[in-house]
Amino acid sequence: MKLRDVLKPEHIIVPLKAGTVKEATERLAERLVASGAVADPQRLNAVIRHTWPEDMVSVGEHAFLPHFRTEAVRGLVTALGISPTPIRWEKDPHRTARVVIFIVAP
Repeated sequence: MKLRDVLKPEHIIVPLKAGTVKEATERLAERLVASGAVADPQRLNAVIRHTWPEDMVSVGEHAFLPHFRTEAVRGLVTALGISPTPIRWEKDPHRTARVVIFIVAP
């Protein structure tokens, strides 16, 4: 499976305005909700608020990949944001990236 197979143009935010990965994830979740990709927005927001990971998957210094499993979605959905400035990981301010790929699976 390739990212282009699961990423829809309406799920892309450029420029993504966020200072932290959590803020970026919240903006991307809002985009998924607004586009109708999320069956239960309240459940998705609760998962993001209450099960935030201790560590973050990253692709080198280029991208963060926050990912969650929740019944808030009926199938695999993704959103992508590209920031004009570096976005930092809250737990390690020296870890930054400009690309955030948000993945949600049931």
